[in-house]
Amino acid sequence: MPVLVKGANTALSATSVRAVLGWTAGAGVPDVDVSALLLTAAGTVRGDQDFVFYNQPVHPGGAVRHAGKQMAGGPAHDSIVVDLARVDRGVERVVIAASADGGTFGQVPGLHISIVDATLGTEIARFDDMRATSERAFVAGELYLRNGAWKFRAVGQGWDSGLAGLATAFGITVDDEPPAKAAHQIPAQPPTQAPTMTPVAPMAPAAAAMPPAAPSRHTGVLPRQGWAPPVPRQPTTISLTKGSGPARLTKTATIVASASWSSRTDYDLYALVVTRDGKVHHVARFGAIGVRASSKFRGVRQEGDVGRAAGAQGTATERLTIAFDDTIAAVVPVAYSAQSNGTGSFHQYRVSLAVDNGAGERVTIDASNGNRNNRIYTCVPAVIHNGRDGNVWVEYLEAYSRPNSECRPDAHIGPDGRVVVRMDAGPVNRFK
Repeated sequence: MPVLVKGANTALSATSVRAVLGWTAGAGVPDVDVSALLLTAAGTVRGDQDFVFYNQPVHPGGAVRHAGKQMAGGPAHDSIVVDLARVDRGVERVVIAASADGGTFGQVPGLHISIVDATLGTEIARFDDMRATSERAFVAGELYLRNGAWKFRAVGQGWDSGLAGLATAFGITVDDEPPAKAAHQIPAQPPTQAPTMTPVAPMAPAAAAMPPAAPSRHTGVLPRQGWAPPVPRQPTTISLTKGSGPARLTKTATIVASASWSSRTDYDLYALVVTRDGKVHHVARFGAIGVRASSKFRGVRQEGDVGRAAGAQGTATERLTIAFDDTIAAVVPVAYSAQSNGTGSFHQYRVSLAVDNGAGERVTIDASNGNRNNRIYTCVPAVIHNGRDGNVWVEYLEAYSRPNSECRPDAHIGPDGRVVVRMDAGPVNRFK
């Protein structure tokens, strides 16, 4: 039985599972209530019926139900049962979340989640080290569909604003005064930290970004509201992988996006800057057909081409410095190596991206899952969204160009206000 660390995942062999959130109850410990949200590929619910909790204990489709809370006879626990074989088509994630009544999750000792085979009663996965602090609503983990098979991911992220923040993040309408339950009640949460995002708009509005389609190799879609991890109180690094929701960084005067590689080849880092009026501006030290070379647009600057020699010495790094103003919706960093540099894959040359706010908060996208095709020259690892909530949201994308394509990607703001990235839809690069 795997014991997972934050961000890790494991395959599920069972067709029906019980997600059990456990903790140690006692004097001064907040009351905890578990809930489930059924999400589409866009990262949002289809309606309020996709929120399963104590006052709405069974999903209309019957596949997800709140199994109830146990406070006596041992450690406290509250659970959700999910019949994976019966989950509605179109639902790709079942988020296991919780709210704390009368305090924060940092005051809840022994917080953990176990995934149990609902038929056999055996524990098949566990996540203990959640590191909760000031959050009043928390996502412990998620069941998600990947290539036709269900997996579980340890998440451990939350909202200081409580149940209202959690629900709003995934498209749920929250009443000002939620209905009381028998023994205790979740009070209305003040709008102190409710995300203005829409995950990814406002990630491109607050969490912002793409069209209502599932992320793919060529198009990235950010859910209307996405993960809203708490602003780190101490130096924090978040590593994004396939299936991750967007990560939040506190917006500072300068955000640095750096691409690194280890090779004797020559990669280049450039950017598409999408402004809120829908225009796209290229920041690159080399041109494309119909696009002049320009190392700067407003507060976004490409800090220099390190060339092939730097890679030969070990690790080469190129940087974009970003000073967001309110006219910028998002910055799309692009890693590129011209055909003339020869073959070699993003995986082989270990091309990675890091986004850093200079205040101890950092998001990375590792090269370990890089594409292995030797004839792919362009990758968009992420979209960096300029939230209007005082945060920057980094959306995992890892979209690749077609083999042998020298075309740049394109980006635009869709009809729903999200930033859409399309690979191979932009002008052809001029060879360096």
